[in-house]
Amino acid sequence: MKLFCRVLKLIHFIVTVLMTVYDYLITIKDNLINYLRPKTLKCIDTIVDVCDVSKLEKLPSHLVIVVASKDKVSFSDLAKIVGWCCTLGIPNITFYDREVPDPDLAIITGRTFSTFGLLPWHIRLTEFYNVPTHHNISPHKFINILEAFAKCHQRFGT
Repeated sequence: MKLFCRVLKLIHFIVTVLMTVYDYLITIKDNLINYLRPKTLKCIDTIVDVCDVSKLEKLPSHLVIVVASKDKVSFSDLAKIVGWCCTLGIPNITFYDREVPDPDLAIITGRTFSTFGLLPWHIRLTEFYNVPTHHNISPHKFINILEAFAKCHQRFGT
């Protein structure tokens, strides 16, 4: 029995080392790709250059933007708000739109594969994909995930 436990511990150690090496190799590959490719996203105006933010005494730790307008959603303007929040140091930003359908695709970053509080009745038809990290994720990696999603066949119980 002791030998069996030692073998299991050895296997666990080897798998942990291999996962760590794999994570480092993915990070090195992504950093190399990002270094060799020109930057595609450029920030036009930063909020610090345009506004006086020195008077802000308190910032929220979680900002929720409720999209309640019946007009077409301006994703570029929402992206600006996300950029401003990042610049100011607001760590959590959530968008809520009551007319948004249940998600078709969920990308989970990190080693833990969990739904992290997503409600089961919202994700009953959701495809989940796991990536080691969201840091320096390349457009090609994102497209690869979308291509894998496009190949899925959902039969909806039939």
